[in-house]
Amino acid sequence: MRACLARVAPPYTIHALRAIPLQSWYRFNVRSGFFMATWLSDPAVPDRVRTMLTSDRVSQAFLEIERMRLSATLRSLVDEYRDVVAQLNESIDGTKRLPIRNPALWKWGKFHVGNIVHRFRGATYDNVLDDAVAEIKVMLILFNVLIDDVAEVLHHRAAFEALAEIPHASGVFPGPTMGRQQLIPPAFAGYFEFAESVWRRAMTSVKALFPRGWALLAPDLAEDYQLVMSSIRFSLDVNVDPIATLALSVSELERRYGSPSIDTILSHNMNSVAFHSIDRIALCESSPACYTALEESAALTAQRELLLVSQDMHSLANAIATAAREIETGDVSNQIFKVASDSLDALIPAEKTVRAVAEQLGRPLEPNFFLLALKNGDGSGAKTQALTRLFRLSGAQQSFFNRWLKCEVERDAILARLALFLDAERVRASDELLLATHLIYTGRV
Repeated sequence: MRACLARVAPPYTIHALRAIPLQSWYRFNVRSGFFMATWLSDPAVPDRVRTMLTSDRVSQAFLEIERMRLSATLRSLVDEYRDVVAQLNESIDGTKRLPIRNPALWKWGKFHVGNIVHRFRGATYDNVLDDAVAEIKVMLILFNVLIDDVAEVLHHRAAFEALAEIPHASGVFPGPTMGRQQLIPPAFAGYFEFAESVWRRAMTSVKALFPRGWALLAPDLAEDYQLVMSSIRFSLDVNVDPIATLALSVSELERRYGSPSIDTILSHNMNSVAFHSIDRIALCESSPACYTALEESAALTAQRELLLVSQDMHSLANAIATAAREIETGDVSNQIFKVASDSLDALIPAEKTVRAVAEQLGRPLEPNFFLLALKNGDGSGAKTQALTRLFRLSGAQQSFFNRWLKCEVERDAILARLALFLDAERVRASDELLLATHLIYTGRV
């Protein structure tokens, strides 16, 4: 632990450590030291990623997250969120209950939504406004969590469909004034009301801060949130019927979820593109001449390409980091599990070790046995251990790291086209930090 910590916290960060509370200092040592050691000793982690994990930037970012402060408004919403989830858990039938997210999520989220902003050269930025926008995005992370957990933990179709209509049925965007929310199950009434209030507060704030940008670009944000809701719907469908959903044709995927690619569908749940639409609304308001110049130069078109690649990178990072937790909870929607399942199906006939571990699950070794065992897991220690070992043997984790590195090359090619407009090093650093801190927090925020 001590040796690992020396790599994580270089000597010049000791003054920074003294500036934070003892509890945060403890979390820095224990969390970063333990999980850093875990990843650094993992043969599936490429050398390039090891270098990122031990960079000075990561230790500084971790400390910034620990020191992050939320506004009174956000703290109040987080408190209300805990109460609303607790009340729902007391009301619903069945054995599954919604988790109450680790409070670190909100600080982690605020750090990153500020860090990944694309700052265009020549544009005007204001620290107070930037902080206000970051807080709006944390509200939207909360909104996303409320819907995501109903879909991925409870698998409650009626509640999800009602919640998914909030963006367009709330009157904020053009759309129906009333929809499935009329059919919200009684147990979810308070939960639905809270989710809708979070959404309205976030959108009202964007509109009030940036009326001109909102008038011009709100339709783009509306489209982004259709894709976010479709992404969560896909996760629900995979959890309910993984084999049928993952076997859908390209044309059917596009019809149902707005994209022909499963990876792209799932990546929209990272909210990266939606958050950048809010940034464009702000840019249009604060620097109209700069915004017009960027639009005329086609820089915003290239930026959209960049955003999609970065969003894929963020999704891959999330998939790697959350796999262990999702094996424990039986959430099949992580795209890394499909890769693991296909690999294990191919390995079973030839690899005795894989076959022996698979047989511990007590299931027929039929195609997609890993996905089916994961979906029907009972949460017992023995089954979780067997599933975790199979996942490791599949090579899916290493495959996703390699895909992240491949996206990195693709991203850099787009950044070269945007050299006159963006600080490429800042973009690279933000993507690296997102991967590294995902791994340090192991998806448990």
